[in-house]
Amino acid sequence: MKHCSIPVLYQEEVIRSALVLKLHCYEDTGAILAAVTSSLPEQPGGGRSWDYRYCWLRDAYFSLSAFHNLGHFEEMEGFLKFLLNIAYTLDQSQDRLSPVYSLSQDLPIPEAEHQNWEGFAHSRPVRSRNQGAEHVQNDVYGEMILTLPPIFSTIDSTICARRNTKSWWRSCSTSACGEFPSLMPACGRSATGGRNIPSPT
Repeated sequence: MKHCSIPVLYQEEVIRSALVLKLHCYEDTGAILAAVTSSLPEQPGGGRSWDYRYCWLRDAYFSLSAFHNLGHFEEMEGFLKFLLNIAYTLDQSQDRLSPVYSLSQDLPIPEAEHQNWEGFAHSRPVRSRNQGAEHVQNDVYGEMILTLPPIFSTIDSTICARRNTKSWWRSCSTSACGEFPSLMPACGRSATGGRNIPSPT
């Protein structure tokens, strides 16, 4: 915490919140977990209980914004590596960007319900994995693009040497243009699936 930029007001609350966010960061891959628990219901005894022990890209963007405001950049660097690894995989498979990934950058599917297990406050069912990985959330591309500028403005670009960041931009552009045909002329890509999208310089 001594290297963080702590505001004058609510210092204790900010520090405790920063520690909680830090505990949700997985250093090995750079993933940022949405939660460290599974199947906590939205209300006691309710059935809307999901497994959130995964990295939601949209949620991770807000966590990174908090780290950026605190002047804490190691987590931003780790998450950039997480994104670049995903981009490399998508570039090979031509799959769409999923809204959620596991710590190891896999998709947390199929979702399973454990009817014989009892959750918090007697809630059922207890779930493991999350079918949300198959949902279509096109705004995730925008969230991830917004993630990159503050990272590149504060972190040495040499961290990208192993995986070229152009793979990330190319994967995002390809998938986004596939979802929104009106973007095709701007992308320089035909509706029949041509791959002449220019990479950023």
